[in-house]
Amino acid sequence: MAKMSLLDYSWRREIFSSERASQAESSTLSKMTGTTQTYTPIIRPMSLGSSESDLGPLGISESKAVAWLEDVMDAEARRAQRIVDDTGGNPAGLVRPMNEGGPLGEIEEMAVGIYEEIRESEKLRGYIATKGRGDGGEGGDGEEGGEGKERDYGVF
Repeated sequence: MAKMSLLDYSWRREIFSSERASQAESSTLSKMTGTTQTYTPIIRPMSLGSSESDLGPLGISESKAVAWLEDVMDAEARRAQRIVDDTGGNPAGLVRPMNEGGPLGEIEEMAVGIYEEIRESEKLRGYIATKGRGDGGEGGDGEEGGEGKERDYGVF
């Protein structure tokens, strides 16, 4: 599967590069010869200016989105190459995006961080709830035990 990913990446990169080159070549030739282009060029908001002040909000947004997607493609290609070459000691051949970096790796790290915070919060909530039932456990009968546990976890 990783090999197919690499082939797909190469194919897409080649198409994007050749399409851009073809449009630039056609535009240059028509300017040099004074003729009209044989096809209507695609005018994209991010192509309308050479600086950010010329682009406007839509052009700026599009250029940032395209740059982000190119970063994703490059990071996924690196990840696929790593899976094909060497799995990094992982017998299952799994290389997670957060192990390779890139935009998807950053998103995965944030998601894992949120999940871990929720998990720890729920463990603490369960601990406090079971100790506060009055079952004779520490923190259930008196203030001293309960305050001690709250202080240990730093929640109050």
